[in-house]
Amino acid sequence: MATMALDPRPAVNPGPIDAGGAPRMLSRPADAPPPLPHVRGGDAVRSLHLDWAALHGPNANATPSGVGRRVLDKVRRILSPGRGDHELVGALIRAVDALAVRCDELADRLSTQEVLMEDVATSYGEDITRLRADLAQLRATMRDG
Repeated sequence: MATMALDPRPAVNPGPIDAGGAPRMLSRPADAPPPLPHVRGGDAVRSLHLDWAALHGPNANATPSGVGRRVLDKVRRILSPGRGDHELVGALIRAVDALAVRCDELADRLSTQEVLMEDVATSYGEDITRLRADLAQLRATMRDG
């Protein structure tokens, strides 16, 4: 857009406004896409927390089914008493959670920027169209007068 602000001629169609020569500003639409889904509320992170809670919660001896059972079996095989593995797995889960929170924050910021960019592009396009119409009218007035 900086190039267009310095020299808008290459970005604007050369035809007259009444001949359908609408301004061409962006090579792609500036419509904001749907927002990115949050990672922290996603199935993978939620499942990780639930499995960890099942491993250490009041029903730790209950046998889960499906994916939760496989995850718990692997975690139990990895963990051995007297080693720091238990703390390591807990730290990894906290790190995954922190990364998920940061990803969600970035997704929210990106969504805000995309909506702002859509508004700016729409406003800029309307201004250019208005200026072109005024310029065409001024040229017609100068030709006739």
